[in-house]
Amino acid sequence: MENSRRSAKDADPVVAALARALGEACAAAGPLPHPPVFVIGWSGGLDSTVLLHAAASGAPAGARLVAVHVHHGLQPAADAWQAHCERESGRLGVACEIHRVEDAPAPGASVEAWARDRRYAALIRAAVRHGALGVLTAHHSDDQVETMLMRIARGSGVDGLAGIEASGRREGVPLLRPLLGLSRAELAFYAQRHGLRWVEDPSNEDPALLRNAFRHRVLPVMDAVAPAFRDNLLRLGLRLDEARAAIEALARIDLRGACVDANSIDAKFDATALGGCPGQRAQRTAGSSAAGLPADGAAPVALDADALARLPAPRRAAALRLWLELLGARAPTESKLREIERQLVLAAGAYGQVAHEGLLLRRHRRRIAAAPVAQGLVVAARDAVSLAWQGEPSLAVPGFAGMLQFDEDGPAQVAQVAQVGGVSAEWLRGRPLTVRSPDSMLRLRAQPGGRARTLKNLYQERGIPAWLRPSLPLVEADDRLLFAAGLGMDHSPGWPRTGRLVRLCWIAPHV
Repeated sequence: MENSRRSAKDADPVVAALARALGEACAAAGPLPHPPVFVIGWSGGLDSTVLLHAAASGAPAGARLVAVHVHHGLQPAADAWQAHCERESGRLGVACEIHRVEDAPAPGASVEAWARDRRYAALIRAAVRHGALGVLTAHHSDDQVETMLMRIARGSGVDGLAGIEASGRREGVPLLRPLLGLSRAELAFYAQRHGLRWVEDPSNEDPALLRNAFRHRVLPVMDAVAPAFRDNLLRLGLRLDEARAAIEALARIDLRGACVDANSIDAKFDATALGGCPGQRAQRTAGSSAAGLPADGAAPVALDADALARLPAPRRAAALRLWLELLGARAPTESKLREIERQLVLAAGAYGQVAHEGLLLRRHRRRIAAAPVAQGLVVAARDAVSLAWQGEPSLAVPGFAGMLQFDEDGPAQVAQVAQVGGVSAEWLRGRPLTVRSPDSMLRLRAQPGGRARTLKNLYQERGIPAWLRPSLPLVEADDRLLFAAGLGMDHSPGWPRTGRLVRLCWIAPHV
């Protein structure tokens, strides 16, 4: 029986494609603590109907399928489509989830792009919730041809012209497109042979939409005058995909060469790389190496603008595109990429700043770093807060994103005190501490034996940019400045330094 079932799968190209994709996903995942789960994008149209039916036939033994239907509310028949999806998935014994979109496209925004973003967001949420091995969508070779033509019309580069990838990731979730090697005609034949029922979206006939114009007007003409056009275009996509892979490999080398060591004094202005700055450390995630170089799938902490400027323009553009991709942003337009290069790489001024896709890309002197816009904005001065240290290793500070860490030493020796600073732990324990935003005119003696200097002067000397300073708190004890995040402890005489010493350190969150 098993042999006849396997033969049936192999004989049907649609079921075989599904079985192969699901089997490869299970093999790549390795041993699983529970049966594998796959989420399927389920619109109720022809393509997704074939995908769901074939997946139910070709899924590995024990695998569980979850069909996710997104109700956009864009068509009068949307409620009827939902009912159809629930009914048909029930016939196949597949669980069906309905996700209703609550918002609407902004005025002037692309309805197609809005609907696509909401659809993928619902699929990703479902995949995360179920612990799915992947999300399956019903893209086929005709979609590939139409997508390539649309991107040619819009002037896309090599990345765009390579077309739809057979597999990829979105927010860390694998995306699988097992039908990409099959045509729409093959899917229609499968649906007719199995007596499948599906819904028709009237927007697929709207000639005002670019994809429909290519599908109904351009491609029939091309098929008539150049019968091999579709196959040749798909072959071109494969060659472009190879070129894209080669460009990305070189871009990774260039990006690694432009990486700033996270422990370098030159990188300390970056909130994710303050490990080399006295009085401040960064929490490091598993995605970055000790040297700040990009680990697999991780974005570099900071980039050296001079290293990027030395690259030939095409390689520099590829390295910047890859960096933004690793940061989770969509590819910039040509004009936005030129602005990033002009403001952050080629400009001679001390500062540069460009916003892109929810990120704030900033250059201070010759170092470039990125942070979410919400974290990159200069904030108003915070109200002072009172704390008391009772021997804890660290304390959260209300209003500041970070932790005050207290490093306690053994009995102090004079030589140690002179070099590392610190105050008596016994004296500090239970004493009221005031934590507040920086005042650039306050003075701190940052070095043993040195003179007290204004915080503004010290920030400038250490290369800490103005936008980062409001997030670096000050700690006062007995109405004296004891500690400044990013600068360190005060080394002025008069602080109690008997018995065990304790030193303060500011732990910044990793962006």
